[in-house]
Amino acid sequence: MEIWKLLAKNYLEKYKSLETSITFLKNRISALEQEMAGVSSPVGVEPVAGGSHSPDERYINCICQKMEYEKRLQANISEYNAIKAVLQSLPEDEQYILQVAYINRSKYYIEKIMSKFYVEKSRAYEMKEKALRNFVMNMFTV
Repeated sequence: MEIWKLLAKNYLEKYKSLETSITFLKNRISALEQEMAGVSSPVGVEPVAGGSHSPDERYINCICQKMEYEKRLQANISEYNAIKAVLQSLPEDEQYILQVAYINRSKYYIEKIMSKFYVEKSRAYEMKEKALRNFVMNMFTV
């Protein structure tokens, strides 16, 4: 299989998981912010012995985790927006085909394309290939 096809399929199949990941990371960041708001470090309290974490350590750990999640979130948002922009630059028919064939792929995706466009199976595969090729062309020229 050609490398351009592998790249395009990878981007399209990753699109939906990026959307899920963005939502998850936003929720984790929010939870960490709430946890950080609840952490206090009372003045004059002796450090805890026996290996448990002090409030200061918990706060610092939350900050580090939050920074890592924010870094991942920004990377995922950038990649998601790039794929979305390319998809939106395509005609609606090709967007539909790529959505059905790769993003929300089901077992009978080709039949969905056939029934939507009233075409035979061979023509549906041709349309899928054309949409994928146009996606790649726009991906690397935008």
